[in-house]
Amino acid sequence: AGLNAEKLVYQSLLNDENFTNVVGISRNLDPIHGDDNKHYDIKYRRKDTPEIEHYLEVKSMKYDTIMLSRLEYNFALEHSDSYDLAIVHDGQVTIIEKPFYAEENRTPLAVTPDNYIVSMELNVVS
Repeated sequence: AGLNAEKLVYQSLLNDENFTNVVGISRNLDPIHGDDNKHYDIKYRRKDTPEIEHYLEVKSMKYDTIMLSRLEYNFALEHSDSYDLAIVHDGQVTIIEKPFYAEENRTPLAVTPDNYIVSMELNVVS
């Protein structure tokens, strides 16, 4: 689902005259030079604000939640003024601009921790 969602969003941006400098960053979109450690899938510029480079994370949504890794979320917070989120649901693409950016009259998306990593060392006594 993730691969198809990324390809759909990438093609949508390439075909939309409002976007320019669209570059696939993930290995799904650029198998040779792609880098999944960048914590976003596509970068682009909008024609109305070409000076701002946007970072786009693509998520496929089946129910009412999406999963972001801790590293993806941290990247989103660090770049909240230029980070966008693309949601693919039922074959439709919705781009949410600056979902974690707090502005006047705007509340950023809320995030709820869902998974935890528990580290422990077991001493087995026989």
